[in-house]
Amino acid sequence: MSVIILARAVHVLSGVIWAGFAIIVGLALVGVPAGETPHAARHARRSMVNRGLRIVAPAAILTLLSGAYLFSALHGGGGAPGEIALLLGAVSAVLALIVGAIGNGLPERRLAKLDETAARTRPRCRRRLRLSTGASCFRHA
Repeated sequence: MSVIILARAVHVLSGVIWAGFAIIVGLALVGVPAGETPHAARHARRSMVNRGLRIVAPAAILTLLSGAYLFSALHGGGGAPGEIALLLGAVSAVLALIVGAIGNGLPERRLAKLDETAARTRPRCRRRLRLSTGASCFRHA
């Protein structure tokens, strides 16, 4: 019984690390920080992702292995609806690992294009902001 508890703890903790990294990369590392060039932003993003992958890749593998152990130890393969749902989740996790491992090239190129577009449009937005604040200050003065 203690092996199952240990496997469950490993499964949950490594799954949280894996999912948390995916969320952080998807939400926080997308834009270009203010004052940086697109090339510098791309380099920083790659550096952060590469550093994080040293922890996340083993966590993903531990999640899959501990999940496979838990599934085989706790479910007899009777085909109950709960087992089918868990099996679909396991297949989804394996697909996510494969897509994450080989699918980084196209999103990185798209993010690079977004970085370049943001760098080109940012000065125009700043000029508009200056013009609008200057006009409002002029009207109130």
